[in-house]
Amino acid sequence: MGLYRCYFFNNDDYVLKVETADHPNDNTALDWCLLLWRAYPQYRAIEVWTEDRLVTRQGGERVKK
Repeated sequence: MGLYRCYFFNNDDYVLKVETADHPNDNTALDWCLLLWRAYPQYRAIEVWTEDRLVTRQGGERVKK
């Protein structure tokens, strides 16, 4: 099991919400994060992280600042 974080981004690419949970692997963590995203459709993108490793980003591309 590993601790995963799911970050929720607004249209300006700022993190507005973070959820954390233990999952046995990346696929399970991604499924969990996608399920949460359906519950919070106001967010433009999500990122799934474990420790210092980005698992994936779904949704809009990063905004150039």
